[in-house]
Amino acid sequence: MAQSFTDSKGELAERLLEAVEAGQAAGGDRRGKISAALLVASPRPKLSHNIRVDPHENPVKERRRIFKECIKLEGDGDDPSTADVRRTVCRVQG
Repeated sequence: MAQSFTDSKGELAERLLEAVEAGQAAGGDRRGKISAALLVASPRPKLSHNIRVDPHENPVKERRRIFKECIKLEGDGDDPSTADVRRTVCRVQG
């Protein structure tokens, strides 16, 4: 995990995801996997900075999928309105 984080490039959120995914690939948590979360504190928060998946049979993979959806929304360059975020979260969860 540490090596993956050190070797990764990009924003903190992406680097954290890569590190946890490397840990999962190396055997993961011995207690099993039920949930996965990502929370990045930032003076300029983004939709992709706060993702939680639980319960799920493959929460690490699902968190990555949701992260990618969030990045697509952020790619517009506009901050989505609260209503847009609610609709998106409902769509991603459903």
